[in-house]
Amino acid sequence: MIGKITPAGIGSAADAGGSTRRLIAYLLGPGKRNEHHDPRLVASWDPDVTTAYNTRIAAAIDALGGTDAVAWTDPDAAVWTTLAAVAGEVGTDVSWLLDLADDSSTRLPLWHCSLVADPADGELSDDQWAAIAARAMHDTGLARYGASDAVRWVAIRHGRNHARRPEAGESSEAFTARTGHAPAAGADHVHVVAVLVRPDGSRARASNDRWHVQGVCRWAEEQYDLTAGPAARRTTPGRGKAEAQAARG
Repeated sequence: MIGKITPAGIGSAADAGGSTRRLIAYLLGPGKRNEHHDPRLVASWDPDVTTAYNTRIAAAIDALGGTDAVAWTDPDAAVWTTLAAVAGEVGTDVSWLLDLADDSSTRLPLWHCSLVADPADGELSDDQWAAIAARAMHDTGLARYGASDAVRWVAIRHGRNHARRPEAGESSEAFTARTGHAPAAGADHVHVVAVLVRPDGSRARASNDRWHVQGVCRWAEEQYDLTAGPAARRTTPGRGKAEAQAARG
């Protein structure tokens, strides 16, 4: 398993609300190439919130005949209308504490981490991904188990990355003839999105988050007997930049 953290951009707390909503809309939407499949929450800062949103998503999918009957690669499929509405509400809920935020920092208070299993490991269960995401939030200190000062966060899965799937009822041969590519499973993964504001309005700091996330990957590999990913390598923050400046004189 590998963990990837998207670097935070420059922006105020006021900017973070729109950025968070756009990111969650993408994660729960059809994707750039209509590659997302069966999007849903697997965990969040509140289990009741996860259940409530997933109940709405499941009802929309069931009304269309179930997951296998939905034309996930069609961006105009009816299911995406429901998912867009859910995404808007999730984005608002996750961003709720931004109104209280200390806005003195120029770094966008938005944290995005992708946790990716090896393709050989197949698909993990929602419960397994929920445990891994919660462990990542705990180990980074952003939302420790049971802590009252935890940030708001969600974990979203939407199928395997780089997966190529035939349409419902389409054979592998027909898919290859239509696209020029053979079907591919891709890698199962989950996205964790957090707004870095605590309930008292203070900014949350994800110090050494890459190191901690790699530790979570090692833990998940042992816990669920997964394929080992690259070994974690810890570096001193800022050292690379300092050395580059020194080399330039």
